[in-house]
Amino acid sequence: MKGILFVAAEKVIQSTDTNQISVINILEDLVTESYPFVIQYLNLVCYIEKEKSDEDEPISKLIIMNNEKEIVNTSAKVFLKNIEKTRLIINLNGIPFYEPGDVKFTLYDKINKEIASYKIKTSLREKIKVTSINEPKK
Repeated sequence: MKGILFVAAEKVIQSTDTNQISVINILEDLVTESYPFVIQYLNLVCYIEKEKSDEDEPISKLIIMNNEKEIVNTSAKVFLKNIEKTRLIINLNGIPFYEPGDVKFTLYDKINKEIASYKIKTSLREKIKVTSINEPKK
């Protein structure tokens, strides 16, 4: 099993006419005022390709890490019977982030081999520093 594309975004829209998807607001860096903070809506999109030796149900779990802290560990089943490629769209709501640093989203197979991963950074917003205020002229 091989991940061709793996990305995290705010929205994923799937067309009912064409079955094509649109990925909106891809997450690269997250900036917040304080920790912990919660992302209300998060979508993961992974295109995967089956290799000849793979089983029909290759993906076992999704793990999300914030630095060394595991914040999500859930099953993520994909069935690839009679198909070679597919996409997996995972909708997550209310994901907490506890500290600045790396956030890694990883899909694993049944023997805990990494299939695909995506990494972003979280950080604190710099405080705005006011150096002078110009008073309006009267």
